[in-house]
Amino acid sequence: MPANSYQTGSPKDAHFGPSVGYNLRVDGGAKEGTWTVLQWPVTQMTPTPMGHGVTLDGHGTAVCSGSIRGGCKGVNGDDSQKNPVEAKERPLPGEPVRLGMVSSDGAVKVYAEIVPFPIDAKNKGCKVQSIVLTRGSGVVLMEGTGFAPGEDVLLSEKNGKDEKTETVKADDKGSVIKPIFPRVHGEERGEMKVTVKGGKCSPSVNVPWGQP
Repeated sequence: MPANSYQTGSPKDAHFGPSVGYNLRVDGGAKEGTWTVLQWPVTQMTPTPMGHGVTLDGHGTAVCSGSIRGGCKGVNGDDSQKNPVEAKERPLPGEPVRLGMVSSDGAVKVYAEIVPFPIDAKNKGCKVQSIVLTRGSGVVLMEGTGFAPGEDVLLSEKNGKDEKTETVKADDKGSVIKPIFPRVHGEERGEMKVTVKGGKCSPSVNVPWGQP
């Protein structure tokens, strides 16, 4: 499910990032029938319906034909029922925006995940990215790509005075996926440096944690 994005002029504050909006399109979906649009922010355990009665236009773009929470408006602010559905989010760095659409009969379910402001780095053909799974970076998923298939990769975490290194094995595609837990008991906030070192590369990222 492709999602076309745009960034609005809303300023970010202590608890949220800049406002971004997404229009949704379903490729290959039936144009008849209605859909429910879902949002799944990292602050919630389960998805939340954003609106019901959504239809697809001739290009597969989700448009308003029923009731959408907060009004049925397109990106131009017009109230026309033909306007694209607008999903607005204010993610912090590293937080994914997760959206979905479910057909009225439940037979078709499509989802999209986007990280508008990624925490990532590249080094000599390898890439590492941290995806924040809980607000405040209590749980972060580290994803590394570009390593040799099956090689042993060193994952190093430096969090203030604390340092830890462990060995993880890349899969047959040269990817590494590992959850980490940056927060330190008794501390309000900080930053963890994570380095993923393979035989040819060593990308690293700094992951802020704690309440903004």
